Amino acid sequence: MNRKKITFLLRVIFFQLLALISFSCSTTDDIEELPTPVEQPNIQTFTVMTFNITGNKWSSNKDVINSIILNHQVDILGTQELSGNIKSEFMQLLGENYSIVETFDDLNVNLSPIIYNNQRFNLLDFGYKETPICGPRRFVNWALFKNLDNDQTFFFYNNHLCRGEEESQKQHGVDLIELMTEHQNKETNYRGIVTGDFNASEGTDLVDFILGKKSLTLNNTEYLNNLSIEDTWQLVNPNQNKPSQGNVAIDWIFCTSNWRVENSLVDTSNSESGGTPPSDHYPLITIFSNDL
Repeated sequence: MNRKKITFLLRVIFFQLLALISFSCSTTDDIEELPTPVEQPNIQTFTVMTFNITGNKWSSNKDVINSIILNHQVDILGTQELSGNIKSEFMQLLGENYSIVETFDDLNVNLSPIIYNNQRFNLLDFGYKETPICGPRRFVNWALFKNLDNDQTFFFYNNHLCRGEEESQKQHGVDLIELMTEHQNKETNYRGIVTGDFNASEGTDLVDFILGKKSLTLNNTEYLNNLSIEDTWQLVNPNQNKPSQGNVAIDWIFCTSNWRVENSLVDTSNSESGGTPPSDHYPLITIFSNDL
């Protein structure tokens, strides 16, 4: 092989090696410039709270009340005694990721609105059913949500029942179950969550009726509850007394039996001296699984 051919072959090999090195460096640079994957939030559960805010203690305890809600990363909140003059400030403290389901233009009409995390849920529909008046007007407030984590839809009901008026409480309970039954009859895969200050403790006729343990007699009429409803506290803490703001626990989170409940607790950590809650109630929290 003459010198010219050898020189030619060496040049070909040189340029092939140069191209290979250049390609290797380019590929390495591309890999190094890929963005670091962002850690995804935990979408296995969502958190529900019922909390009687007690407007007359708002000004002195608003920071504590707000921190309780945010620290628990509450996704849906059933409030009671959230009066119109504090609603705007309340929502401002929670931040733009929270929305309120408001049923009236007059903010002082409905004092038990539902609040939800708009980054995790879409509001599909909402409404109310008015119940017997005792002081302020009373409602079963409801909302139909779509869970953006799994496209699951479910109904949410929030309540604040009359205190010490048994017949009014019974009527509210009947109205709640009738409304839930109406929604169930329209939905193929009906699911419901119920929150509220029921002003009724475990073992009362009202609570036993909601749980389907007994019928309820009102105005000489017997009412039956054919829904399958559970007490989320007892599902997680069987045979344990629920902490309360007084001698009895009157705040409840119920659910239809097709939910999986991961945890249920009462937050007593922010009590004032002497064990007084930041409002006159402790918040009750339930964590639901996203598994269908």
